[in-house]
Amino acid sequence: MIRASCPRPSEKEIEKRLKLLDCARKTLSDPQEIWEQETQRLFFKRFEDPKGKKFTVMVTVTSDGKCRSYMVGKDGYMDKQRKGLNRVYKK
Repeated sequence: MIRASCPRPSEKEIEKRLKLLDCARKTLSDPQEIWEQETQRLFFKRFEDPKGKKFTVMVTVTSDGKCRSYMVGKDGYMDKQRKGLNRVYKK
């Protein structure tokens, strides 16, 4: 059995992600950017909560089409991570 080397998210992080599951769906259906890596694609979309706080959702999809993970980051996260990646799509 192969195990991922990523640490398990905290309960607080899991709750945060579940509250934003609809944002993950919207990220896949209407991404602002898609980054292609060797075995996966990363879909990104920026959102704003009712209080005006901006955040970015990233959804990871494997090359066989399975959603591997999704996470929520502060606004600007996407810009800091954009290093030498093949950007497939940008709105």
